[in-house]
Amino acid sequence: MRRRLGNICAAMAVTAALAGPGAVAAYAQSLSRVSLDSVGAVDLFGGEGTTGNPDASVDISSVFRLSDSLSLHVRPWFFKSSSNGSTWSKELYEAAVEYERPGPVSLRVEGGYITSPIGLGILDMRADTNPTIQPHLSYFVPLLPFERTAPGVGPITNSYPLGVNVTTSTAHWDLRGAVVNAAPTRRYAVNNARGNPDATPVAIGGGGITLIPGLRIGTSFAAGHYATADEVSDPAKAPRQLTMWTAEGEYAFGYTKIAAEFTREMFSHGNATDRSSTWFVQGMHTLSPRWFVAGRHEAISAPPMVFGGPGAPRLAFRTSEGTAGYRLTRDLTLRASVVAARFYTATTTDNRVGVQIVWARRWW
Repeated sequence: MRRRLGNICAAMAVTAALAGPGAVAAYAQSLSRVSLDSVGAVDLFGGEGTTGNPDASVDISSVFRLSDSLSLHVRPWFFKSSSNGSTWSKELYEAAVEYERPGPVSLRVEGGYITSPIGLGILDMRADTNPTIQPHLSYFVPLLPFERTAPGVGPITNSYPLGVNVTTSTAHWDLRGAVVNAAPTRRYAVNNARGNPDATPVAIGGGGITLIPGLRIGTSFAAGHYATADEVSDPAKAPRQLTMWTAEGEYAFGYTKIAAEFTREMFSHGNATDRSSTWFVQGMHTLSPRWFVAGRHEAISAPPMVFGGPGAPRLAFRTSEGTAGYRLTRDLTLRASVVAARFYTATTTDNRVGVQIVWARRWW
């Protein structure tokens, strides 16, 4: 127990140390043209399939306003997982220039390392905006190998590829189109410890309709190569093709917000096509200015493993989490969760209990 508490204290010290120098350095610029906010989080789970070590993360977002319509967005991210022997990952999630023109029909253009334009769950990746303790695990858990000669993929990832995204919207509808250099089924981040996939153009489009205030439904589509010819080891050296679509919805009313998403992925290689799908539904309800409750269920339907032989069954991953949260101060939030998860090849469900502290500060 003493070692666990020491790990938590060390992680929180790193959080404060990383946030502090950034704040001091920013004073060199006019505060009216710079904004900075930082989020630090530490969580600890106990139960089946856990290590007894905490996860820790530091997420820093900064915006530099270059003109009335042009801004620079930079978002470094630091993470230490609960795995035994893990070290701090240091990645750059976002480094992009954004042009925005407001009006009855607004326009936004982003260029650089941008948030993947497909996937509703990626909006919950910051610890202070995530209603539960766990992130969307379907964005992190890869598919088990379904082809021998191609690199591994996920059903959808929390990716920040190099690309350009154009979005136009009104009070009732929104449309977007993008070209990025990595498929949304393969994770891409600057300084990715596991290495990034080869660059290959992928086209993404999407849009949504706001039916009534607080209710939006939308869809997205992506097409391109998920592996280049140089990344596959078969003699034909043929690139692998991805076709992907999603459906999503959000509904906010009173003190409640509900969100859901379904994705479908088709991985084509030669004359074969493997399919996966994911879905989640989550909700959050504010009980009082300080108390809230939240829950999420998500699942992955994956193709059979290539090593399973002919007639092998499809695989399933699923997890559920229920969370209670308490806003201790404007900056500090405490959460407690119960989790049930069953991984692809498991025959039993892992049950866990976790706690988390989140520190979020908008400096200016």
